[in-house]
Amino acid sequence: MKINWVEVGLFAFCILLLGLSIVQFFMVDFLGKENAALSEELAGTNAELAQAQEEAAAQKREINSLRAEMAASNTALESKLNSEVASISMDLNATKARITIVEEDFLEFQEQYVELQQDYNQKVEEYSQLMLQLEDFEDDLQEKMYWYSANADFGGKTKGFLSRIETKCVDGNTLVMPCVSIVLENRSFSYISEGKDYIKSLDEFEDDEGGDCEDWSIFVKAIINELVDEEGIDELALVEYGTSGYFEVYEDDGVTYYYTNEPVYVDIENVQVACFPLSGYEGHCALVSDDVLFEPQDGSYLSGLYWNEEEYLIEKGGIITVLIDNEDLAIYGEDGWISYAYFIEKMDEIIGEN
Repeated sequence: MKINWVEVGLFAFCILLLGLSIVQFFMVDFLGKENAALSEELAGTNAELAQAQEEAAAQKREINSLRAEMAASNTALESKLNSEVASISMDLNATKARITIVEEDFLEFQEQYVELQQDYNQKVEEYSQLMLQLEDFEDDLQEKMYWYSANADFGGKTKGFLSRIETKCVDGNTLVMPCVSIVLENRSFSYISEGKDYIKSLDEFEDDEGGDCEDWSIFVKAIINELVDEEGIDELALVEYGTSGYFEVYEDDGVTYYYTNEPVYVDIENVQVACFPLSGYEGHCALVSDDVLFEPQDGSYLSGLYWNEEEYLIEKGGIITVLIDNEDLAIYGEDGWISYAYFIEKMDEIIGEN
């Protein structure tokens, strides 16, 4: 049998087509299943994508909200910062202004400090000079106090009037004061008015043969002190004018001198010069012994004295304003009694503190 290769070829082609069809069938089925799986997977992916898009949109909205909040916050913060910056700027300007004022005040203070320092240095110099003057003044006061001590008595010197007084005016332990004044007058001693406030020394009074009331008081006080030391007298006999009696003063060449007045006897105790104001601008000085005021120029009794707290009063009226003892002079004023010793004590305190 003759093979028909055409038919064989056709048959083979048909077989091939059939095989291809079968393969294609299976391929179509496989691809259909694959497509269905892919479609299902694509649907899931699309769902996830949709969800992702929705989430992205939500996140975008949240981002936009956050951006809006951030923008609002930035605006508020910027506004607040601007306000704070403006406030700080104002405070800074105010601080600068205050600093300027402080600097000006400091410059003024520096100028004042320099002036005060210069003034202080000047005051220190003046103070040093004042302290030197104060020390000199203290020395001067001590010299003045020494003056009263040096003129408290005659230091045992031989004096003609003292010998006459010892002979004629001392009766036992009593010094007859009117006799003293008569002896001094007989020796040419008299009252000499002075136009200046000056107390004579004993030698000056003797050389001038007299002086005013202060000088007479100092001189007669020295006579009393001298006779206390040399003769041991301890009593004074005074004459009290305005009374009736008999008071023998002394006897000379058979002649007895006497007063028709009562005598007053006074113990010698703390003999001092006492000065007191009279009417107008005048004053007077006399002597004090045992709180009795008497006149040294004639030996007469003037008045009793008494202390009323710090005031030294005259019983017949008046007040003692100056007292001079053997060492010091004291003056009574608004601040009480002050003296050279008082000032020296105060100056010692001041000098000691500095």
